[in-house]
Amino acid sequence: MQFYQEITFIVQEDISLNFIRNQAFKQLHVALVDMHNRQQHKGIGFSFPGYVFEPDQGKIGLGKTMRIFAQTEAELMALNAGSWLSRLTDYVHISSIKPVPNRVTHYAIYQRKQVKSSVERLARRYAKRKHVTFEDAMAHLNGKTPEYCDLPYVQMKSESTDQRFHLLIHRVKVTAPTEAANFTTYGLSHHEQLSAVPEF
Repeated sequence: MQFYQEITFIVQEDISLNFIRNQAFKQLHVALVDMHNRQQHKGIGFSFPGYVFEPDQGKIGLGKTMRIFAQTEAELMALNAGSWLSRLTDYVHISSIKPVPNRVTHYAIYQRKQVKSSVERLARRYAKRKHVTFEDAMAHLNGKTPEYCDLPYVQMKSESTDQRFHLLIHRVKVTAPTEAANFTTYGLSHHEQLSAVPEF
């Protein structure tokens, strides 16, 4: 990843940091979906320099900044983050496109973490996959307990089901860049083909 843009979330008295970040992330997700649909492009990844996950100390969050990375300046220009975030101009500052510093020694893989949130949800999915009744699926899952996770997240809303969900974000620090630059439309690394972004 050779180029980046930094987005700083500007907290206002009447609007929380989480709300601003959620809205910006949602817009950038839509931008990546649009870009993917037009160009089959998957080379843009996100990072959260202020990411913290120290639950024992009560410190969990994504921070006040977000970076968008790409291999080329042209890719970031094609994304046109400023246009997608234009309705949030009072709440975000978007830097110009800059080259990644030469002496980066830290990298991270940001991935989506999905948890098994409720037995009922699992049963619905199981019933659909296995073509069995909901009752049979519940019987099959008898004794299963839901998973809980307190990772930092972005609040999202599914366009297909209209359901709100937490997009849990897990960070893994790595010492070297990965060869792959293949990201989801959430700007996060795929699980099968890991893609790291610079940390500085």
